[in-house]
Amino acid sequence: MPFHSILGNIYDAAHGMYQGVKVQLLGNIGLFLVVEFILCWFFRLSSWKKAVAIGCSFSIAIEGVQGILGMMLGVFYRSVDVDDIILNTIGCIMGYGLYSMITKNKKQSLEN
Repeated sequence: MPFHSILGNIYDAAHGMYQGVKVQLLGNIGLFLVVEFILCWFFRLSSWKKAVAIGCSFSIAIEGVQGILGMMLGVFYRSVDVDDIILNTIGCIMGYGLYSMITKNKKQSLEN
């Protein structure tokens, strides 16, 4: 169910329990912020739609592999969660934004 674990973590944080927020929210967003920035930097992605689509596809692939491995091994050590895809995509958007700001500032400093 979309947003179920996200809202649960926000509720927990509002009541002083921050572990889920650190792991779930900041971990997924932070990881994919870095992944997206690196993808944009190395592949010179100039379209935010393309960059986010690639990052989101990568996130879906990771979730798919987790699900397939879990079924093949019969051990569900990792769950497949649509909230992970949502948070990873938010991280992708933020990573592309960071990349855009840095490259824009770099171009402006080279022009001056």
